[in-house]
Amino acid sequence: MAAEAIMGLVSGLKAAKDLATAAIELTVDSKVVEKLNQLVHQIADTQSCLLEAQAQSGQLLQDKHELETRLRSAELKLEQLMEEQKKLARYELVEVGAQSFLYRLKGEGAQEPEHFACPNCFAEGRVRILQLSGGTGRFRLNCASCNSKFWGPVNPGYRAPVVSTHLGLGSEEWRN
Repeated sequence: MAAEAIMGLVSGLKAAKDLATAAIELTVDSKVVEKLNQLVHQIADTQSCLLEAQAQSGQLLQDKHELETRLRSAELKLEQLMEEQKKLARYELVEVGAQSFLYRLKGEGAQEPEHFACPNCFAEGRVRILQLSGGTGRFRLNCASCNSKFWGPVNPGYRAPVVSTHLGLGSEEWRN
């Protein structure tokens, strides 16, 4: 649309030049006046085309700015989703008892202690570490976020922590 307006501007200016040249070459006053009137109308039409092109250019710049803003927002959201996906990929679904499943941090080079994540929160894309409580042979894990509780026998593939206290402070030893 702006290209059409610019082409109209160029065409109008060429016509104005042609009319001015013709006006100079005329020797009869009435013909000069007629050509000058045509020139004035052509200049007015050209100005109108130019104003229309400016308005379209302004709208296009505004649209471009809006699209750039939306693109930046989408890129940030994609980056966040990719980070969340990387975080979720660090966990694996494991069976901790008869048909009981939890997510466990994969052991490959992890800088964090072994732990389980709540499967309910995990399904919503959030990693919430389950807190251990319980006795011998069985354990209960509690999710502080969704208040879910999980029971089951200790899975032999997982080294369950044995919690002991000394002067009220918790310390952990890992049992094989």
